[in-house]
Amino acid sequence: MTRRTTRLALAAITVSLIAACPTRGGGGRGGADDDDAGDDDDSAADDDDAVDDDDAVDDDDAVDDDDAVDDDDAVDDDDAVDDDDAVAPGWPAYGDVVITEVLADSGVLSGNQGEWFELYNASGVTWDLSGMELADNGSDSVIISPTAPLLVTAGSYVVIANSMLSAENGGVNAAWGWSNFLLANGEDEIVIRPPGGTAVIELLYNQGGVPWPDSEGNASQLDAVFGAPTPALSEDLGNWCTPSTATSFGLGDRGTPGGPNIPCPV
Repeated sequence: MTRRTTRLALAAITVSLIAACPTRGGGGRGGADDDDAGDDDDSAADDDDAVDDDDAVDDDDAVDDDDAVDDDDAVDDDDAVDDDDAVAPGWPAYGDVVITEVLADSGVLSGNQGEWFELYNASGVTWDLSGMELADNGSDSVIISPTAPLLVTAGSYVVIANSMLSAENGGVNAAWGWSNFLLANGEDEIVIRPPGGTAVIELLYNQGGVPWPDSEGNASQLDAVFGAPTPALSEDLGNWCTPSTATSFGLGDRGTPGGPNIPCPV
């Protein structure tokens, strides 16, 4: 074999070796992805790519569309059509969110302190109530949480109170505290709507000749015996009571703020 033939043979072998062993960071699934030692991106069942930062904590697979903005895990049923963690666009419609509990007359704080009401998200999506109007049928009116989101996730309860300070709201865990609004001990209304629009969340209490179960220091609540709250149930004042079995919370008032109600006495 001549020297020229030898050089050509060696060059051919080198090219073959380079083609068989891609350089780090180039070509193939591993080169396009940010796989590390704790990640199973090389598995055929995993759809990780350069946009997705799957690691050992993330269960992305061929059926799941996890990406950097989605926190899907084994408990979350996100798929290509439904992103459970997304906030629904716009504001809730009538029936999506329901008023389930009200404390208009604190027994441990004076004046308008200690007032609050509870909302339940009866829909299957998360709603942001910020920017909506909280009002009554008189002069009370305020924009809800104008500078920050106020999220109500599906199937959960949130409390809106006269203040976010425990010393002023009776010790409830309030999602937002209002101003220019109060809950009268007698006839009053709680109305939530798009600013200037039609009510989508509403409770008119102590009206129409129906007794309102209100006593100092005891929250009025929708009877839990009916199951999942609905607007029809909430707006029927005959479905409300002040259960004597309600436990005390915070500074000493009684109720179940931020959680499921209890059955009314028979």
